[in-house]
This record gives sequence, C-alpha cells and structure tokens, in this order.
Amino acid sequence: MPTDPKIRFSHEFLSTILKQHDPTLKLIAFDLTRGTSAEIPLVLKALPTNLPILKYMRELKAFEKEVLMFEAVFPELCQNLKYESLPKAIYTFCDSEDSYVIMEDLKSNGYRMADRINGLDFEHAKLAINEMAKFHALSFIKFHGNGQLILDKFPNLVDMFWVKPEDVTERNRMFINGQLDGLKKVMKEEDRSHVIPRIERSFSNVFERMHRLASIPENFPAVINLGDCWTNNMMFKYDDQGSVTDVKFLDFQLARVTSRCSDLAYLLYTSLKIPILNERFDELLHIYYDSFTSFVTANSSSADESSLLNFKGQELTWEFLQMEFEHYRSHGTTLALIYTPLMLPSFETVPDLDKVDGKDLENMGTDQSSDFANVWKCKAVREKLIAIASGHLPMCFKPAQPPPLSS
Repeated sequence: MPTDPKIRFSHEFLSTILKQHDPTLKLIAFDLTRGTSAEIPLVLKALPTNLPILKYMRELKAFEKEVLMFEAVFPELCQNLKYESLPKAIYTFCDSEDSYVIMEDLKSNGYRMADRINGLDFEHAKLAINEMAKFHALSFIKFHGNGQLILDKFPNLVDMFWVKPEDVTERNRMFINGQLDGLKKVMKEEDRSHVIPRIERSFSNVFERMHRLASIPENFPAVINLGDCWTNNMMFKYDDQGSVTDVKFLDFQLARVTSRCSDLAYLLYTSLKIPILNERFDELLHIYYDSFTSFVTANSSSADESSLLNFKGQELTWEFLQMEFEHYRSHGTTLALIYTPLMLPSFETVPDLDKVDGKDLENMGTDQSSDFANVWKCKAVREKLIAIASGHLPMCFKPAQPPPLSS
C-alpha cells in the first residue's frame, strides 16, 4: 500500500516543524524518531515559492491531485491487488493556503535517479514500462475502461493541463508559441530546415488536439494515467552487480483519466536514449502489451480471458494496442518537443525556478536575453529534438484507422 496507516501527525505539529526551516526550501529531508529506536527517513514535497509558478500550480490543482492519489486513488486501486511501484506517503495535507506531501525517502532504501540527460537504456525502460502497464491495468480491472465511472468516483482527476482551446490562457499561448519559435531556430541552425513544416503542422491545432488526447476517449479504454511519467519522476533500485531491479514512480500532480497510450507515448518520447527510441521502440511497445495483458488476466475474477481483455465489444489484442498508440503518438512527440528544452539541460544551465520571472517562462523560446536562452544550446537538447522531428514526427501524420471490429 502507498500509505502508512500506523503513523498520524496533526497539521499543527507539522507546521511547527516546517517553520524551523528556511521558508524558501521546497524539498526537505529529515529523520523522525518513532518511539525509542525507529528512525523514518522522510522527504517533504511542498508548494513552490515562486509566485508565477505557484499560481500555475494552483490553476492545475496539482497538489490537490497528488493528495487525492495518495489518500483515495491508490488505496482503491491496490485493494486486494499487489502493486509495489508506488512510494508510501506518511502524511498529506492540502487546503486553500498550504499543501504538502511527506513521503518515505527512497534514497535511504537504495533507490536513485537514472541518467536524466542521456535517457533510459533498454533495461531501465523495460522495467518502467512493465510497471506502468501494471499501474494502468489496476484501474482497467476496477472500472473496465469506463472513464466516466472513474471521474464519477474521483472528479478531481479531470485534466487541468490541456483545457478546452477557448479556456487556454494567454500566458500558455505565449509559452507554446515561444517553444515553436525556439524549435524552428534550432532546426535552422542545425541545417534541418526541411523538418520545420512538420513541426509547424504538429503545432497548428495543438490546443484542440492535445485537449482531445488528454480527455476520456470514445473508442479506447480509459485508465488512470500517472500524467507526468518521465525520467526525473521515477527512481530505480539496483542489485550488487549494478543491474536495475525495481522502480518507483514519484509524481502524480498531473494524473488524469484518458487512454493508456497517453502515458506510454509521453514516457517513450521524453525519456529514452536516442538509439533505444530509434531502434527498439516496437519491442518496448510489445513489453507494455504483454505486461498489461498478463496483469489483467492474473488479477481478474472471470475465467474467460476474452471477456477480461475487452472494451465495447472489441478484444484488446496486440493489433488493437498498435492502432490505439497511433492515435496517441502525437501526444508524446508534441510534449517531447515542447518540454525537452526544460528536461534535458544540465542543472547549471537551467535557471532556479524559485527565482525566475514569469515572463521568462512565457518567452523562453523567443527571448534570447531570458534566463532560459542557454537551454536551447545544449547538445543533448538539440540531438533529442532533431531525432524526434526527423525520425518520428512523420509517423504522426499517417491517416488514422478506426478500431478493428472483433469477429
């Protein structure tokens, strides 16, 4: 279970602890002694202090979602089902003034981050995708792919990131347009001007398309998505020989209800080493299929496998997943193009988000004097953007096929 029911704190007690620390900190680690001997290494996840970013986090209801996931969603999904890739939350709190989550410190148990800049190798990617598939299977087993049933029970899981086009703020429009300008500039400088029309096509109806892809699908099963599952939001454990053995997912502030391929495309396009992305993509997709299928089959009560892996009369075959992924491929490529300049630069290149001005975020692709100007110069950023624009964007423009009819 991702929560520890044996430990209870009052908000007043925790507030006393927090006030002893520098108020600008957004991540605090400390040891809490329980009884006379037990020490619990903890990590505190709190709201940012930068006002523009804080305002944006509140618009997204990010902490409300994360607290909901720990307090209600995970216990519901994991009831009578064994799933161990979620961290334990010791305490959660959220109101109109303050929000935080106190979790187990995974580092104390040997977990660590993977290579954020270069991306996941095949073994790391295989493990993460295997566990992502099982996580998606949890809500499929409980709700049978019915997204409205999930939202009826957990209404806060409605997507707040890709809102209806008419509700998009001017700030977000400026940010997306700035990223498009930055992408085109990189392609020109790298002598890749021929891919610019593909990028422009990908961004031409971005708000309408991404809103649709982040909503409950009509023709595909809906599951609870992790929402922001990329390299920096997972930690891995290793054996004595250095082989990766386990993964924990960390961030649930953008959790939403949509197709399983929304999460999957995002992870694949943001987080893999470029050779793995280019050469072993289909293999990883099949790993997801095998894991999802076997987990559903092993943890459902019906003896009829065809009735378990079925949505609106359609059998969830390998071919069905391939077709579903094609509908969501552009979700992953678009997000990777937008956010790679923020994800892959070295920490020395990315400005401190607690100090950056909101205008710099909006204009990071167009204003070469902004604090973000250097992120576009990073080698890893440019190589990843070129790989996606050159090798993967063309696959997003194939004519969409309807779901195959089951015989």
